[in-house]
Amino acid sequence: MRIMVSFLLTGLAIFGTFGLRFNEFPNKFLIIAALVLGLHLAGVVLIQLTQKQAATQIISYLTLFLLILLVPCFATLIEFTKPMSVTKWTRYLITFPAAYIILFITVVASYRYYFIEKA
Repeated sequence: MRIMVSFLLTGLAIFGTFGLRFNEFPNKFLIIAALVLGLHLAGVVLIQLTQKQAATQIISYLTLFLLILLVPCFATLIEFTKPMSVTKWTRYLITFPAAYIILFITVVASYRYYFIEKA
């Protein structure tokens, strides 16, 4: 249940802010959003399977940081509505998943360091 709530909240925030701002969903935006949401779903499932005792807190922190850091990036990227070069598209295709992976590692490692290993 927590997995679906986290996934739906994140998806609603990403698609809602972009849709309200630009009133359209270009293919490039859909690809990047699907990548980020797929990584988020995989990360939440991985946390649920490996961190039984603290899954709720880690999933909550991960979703919160994703909403704070990546959703405003999606909301302000007008480049998705215009034609862009292949190099710029490749840069976006690398940057957003890499940012999520770094965020995932940071949240899990910091939670384990400050709350699990200190206890």
